[in-house]
Amino acid sequence: RPMYGKQASWTGGASGSTNVRYSGSFMAVNSSGTARIFLAASATGPSGRIWEASSASTLTDRSRAGNYTAGGANFSAFFSFCQLGDTTIAANKSDALQSATSGAFADTTGSPPKAKFAVADQNQVVLLNYDGGTDTPDGWWCSDVGTTTTWTPSASNEAKNGRLRDSGGAITAACAAPFGGVMAFKKNACYIGTYE
Repeated sequence: RPMYGKQASWTGGASGSTNVRYSGSFMAVNSSGTARIFLAASATGPSGRIWEASSASTLTDRSRAGNYTAGGANFSAFFSFCQLGDTTIAANKSDALQSATSGAFADTTGSPPKAKFAVADQNQVVLLNYDGGTDTPDGWWCSDVGTTTTWTPSASNEAKNGRLRDSGGAITAACAAPFGGVMAFKKNACYIGTYE
């Protein structure tokens, strides 16, 4: 869950920053048990970055080249993170979907849509409230099973997309369901999607 406008302090930092106001945070753990802690910086300088916090209380810039447009004084765009195997996914609907297995993030291959929320479930990444060229606030889109790089639905894969339309409005939050599946929330409804 994003924590709007929270501030974290570290010594050092790639650009001398010691305070980061962030609009998304995540601890990623890969298959070997190695943990990485990410903070998505938003409004204050330097903004539009993903920082990695180390055990030595320093920050390292892990942003893609060119940084991000997420953030702003009202924190209207935030990062949502998830983990599939050794790959960390970061989504904000303002920029291309991001992924990293080590080091810095980069645009995810396979032409995934931009999305407000990213959730991993059943060996797939599920994006919700997406923009794949058309803004689809009530939509969901999942990758092929076992990969973060195949997103175009076809008869040869299990990438899919759809919409949650029987209750009006945008998807406003999403998370993994306690006993499997993905939960999507609207103002007046909650959905649980499962792999079949």
